[in-house]
Parts: sequence; C-alpha cells; structure tokens
Amino acid sequence: MFEPSGRLIRADCLPLDETSITALQHLTDFLQRWDFIPQRFDVRDWIDPRPLEEVCRVI
Repeated sequence: MFEPSGRLIRADCLPLDETSITALQHLTDFLQRWDFIPQRFDVRDWIDPRPLEEVCRVI
C-alpha cells in the first residue's frame, strides 16, 4: 500500500497471479491468430519470476 506522497508504507510479495498469467496467454493467442505475432508460445516459458523474487527478498 502506498501513501499519497508515494512513500512505501506496506508491501506484499505475492507470486505472479495465475489469473493474470492466463489472461496474458489468451491475449498472445489472440495476437497470434490475427498474425500480430508469428507463432504461439507459452507465456509461462517467457515469464521470469526472478526480478519479483529479488524485490521480495530485499523489502
């Protein structure tokens, strides 16, 4: 949670939200079907959890 001043007063470190990951997969599938991206890929292979893990480690 953030104060209006922007100063951090509380931070919760949660794993990446499965609903968001699923929505991103649906979006990439849509983009592939309409030829905005050349081929389908699994977004789970593309997501790197290490930056979030590092932030959670230091706060």
